[in-house]
Amino acid sequence: MQFFSKAISILCLMLLTGCALSPVERVKSDYWPRMLTENALTTGEVSEPTSTYLSLRGWEAKDFSRPVHILSELREQLLQKPDRAGLISFSEFAYLSGTKAKNDAVKEKLLLTAARAAYAVMFDKEMGPHLDPLDPNLRFAANLYNYSLSQLIDLLLKGESVKRDKRTLTLVEGQVTISRGHGAADISALTDILVAFFYKTDALRLHNRRRGIGVPIVGVRPGLKLVEGQSLIHPPVQQAAVKPATLLLRFHEPWYKNGSSLSAEIELWNPLTTTHVEVAEKRVPLEADTSLALALLYQKESQYRGLLKMPGLLRDESVAVKRGLYLLAPYNPKKIPVIFTHGLMDSPLTWVPMLNALLTDPALNERYQFWIFFYPTMNPILQSASELRQSLHALHLNFKEEKKEWKDMVLVGHSMGGLISRLLITSSAEHFLELEKRALELTRGDEELQEYVKSLIKFEPLPYVSRALFMGTPHRGANMANRTVGLIGQSLMNRPDYIRQFIEAKDGRKERLEHASNSIANLAPDSLFSLALGASSWNPTVSVHSIIGDIWRAGRTNGTDSVVAYWSSHVEKAKSELIVRADHLTLHKKTPAINEVRRILLEHLEENTAHEGNLPGH
Repeated sequence: MQFFSKAISILCLMLLTGCALSPVERVKSDYWPRMLTENALTTGEVSEPTSTYLSLRGWEAKDFSRPVHILSELREQLLQKPDRAGLISFSEFAYLSGTKAKNDAVKEKLLLTAARAAYAVMFDKEMGPHLDPLDPNLRFAANLYNYSLSQLIDLLLKGESVKRDKRTLTLVEGQVTISRGHGAADISALTDILVAFFYKTDALRLHNRRRGIGVPIVGVRPGLKLVEGQSLIHPPVQQAAVKPATLLLRFHEPWYKNGSSLSAEIELWNPLTTTHVEVAEKRVPLEADTSLALALLYQKESQYRGLLKMPGLLRDESVAVKRGLYLLAPYNPKKIPVIFTHGLMDSPLTWVPMLNALLTDPALNERYQFWIFFYPTMNPILQSASELRQSLHALHLNFKEEKKEWKDMVLVGHSMGGLISRLLITSSAEHFLELEKRALELTRGDEELQEYVKSLIKFEPLPYVSRALFMGTPHRGANMANRTVGLIGQSLMNRPDYIRQFIEAKDGRKERLEHASNSIANLAPDSLFSLALGASSWNPTVSVHSIIGDIWRAGRTNGTDSVVAYWSSHVEKAKSELIVRADHLTLHKKTPAINEVRRILLEHLEENTAHEGNLPGH
């Protein structure tokens, strides 16, 4: 009887326990998305599929004491029965073992093994049917490849071996000799390399990261001069010292091969000029990070950033040394140049938020190349416009000889930069005669100085510019120039050394010419410069757009941005005009203004495409 009583109790307990466990349970909506992303890259633990894969073969997922032995055993099984899912588990375990290894040589071996296996998952024909593009394992394999390679590069950077022409590294399954492939010769010129996966930036609201394969890096190097300055007063054209790049390691042999004769090539691609590469007869996107390069540029040039640094831009000789036109990427004749020109007491850093936002748009990135112009803002506006004009002429002539010249250039200028842009699409033939007469009077008796003045005041529209965007531009001057703040600014000005020798006239003319020709004096509404420019008209074939700030509300047509009033920033015959709620200093950083620039650039592409389609032969 006692036996039956116990049996009944146990049976009841079993029944109750069974009732307590439901075979189906409702979960939160984020449960499976989290399960799909929990892996060695995100949690420091292998994913559930890999844990199961190892367990079925008699190993624990946390057994990192003998990873080489486990990987060798797994490799033998995969060679007998190729399986891409199994190879992903192989790669994940190799990656996690590599990150936990204490010895750098072991770490290097395991990370390279992980990268090669992940590469094989994506591209090796011998591993069975390829994964479906919608299979999340395909993206997981790309991530394993990218992050294994990024940590490997970080290791190699410690010993500078990443810059060698050739290097031999050890795998679990043998050795691989890595040589230089596409673009890798440029690595030697880099003075510093930052692996983007190991950095973040809070300097930018948007972070432009494009998904694909490869390791985004930022390379730092000395500025590369593309065109020397035509004379002392005309600056060189350079390629920016900070460049984004994507590093790719291309394995040559199929994964089943082992031994000491394996080979691979390291490649370096520019994400601003190349978005896709061909691997194993597949066109695949490159992983890219352009925001970090812009943020690093922002950091390196910190002496030009912030309100407290602005007065220094009127005196600092380093501005004169660094002045000139800068290309952010190698010149591409298939892309339309867009030139950004900053305003008074500012620098190209002011454009970083806009450039970063524009580069997030694939359509813009594919069809445009962005250039920036840096000039000493204490100089007369005509001088700065002449420097940009001569730089563009020299660069255009260079590429014309190579049959790579551009057309349909777009100019974007903020504040004084807008005036410089306007001078590039304007003829001085009529309205600048009075200004020329006055300048020649002040320089009478000095032939060299008079020739210099004529070179500034006589100009024609650039024939290859077809659109200009003015942002907070004082087309008719700004009252600020005649007020206390303007007078203080003029007193702070220090003429750069390179320009001073050209205004060494006698009998007091030097002082009068300096006063009449500095940039702030130019901005006075009653100055000869403002009167001449305000009365002039631009090349009618150029489409013009205005983006105007108002400190009180958007759309108001009788207000001010606190520096430039609407009556000065408004221009007749503009193709479009947008009034944004913003002050003068932040107008070009506001989201509505950036979106308007984006809209106009897309419109420019549409019009060019329509025009080209109407040409004979199209």
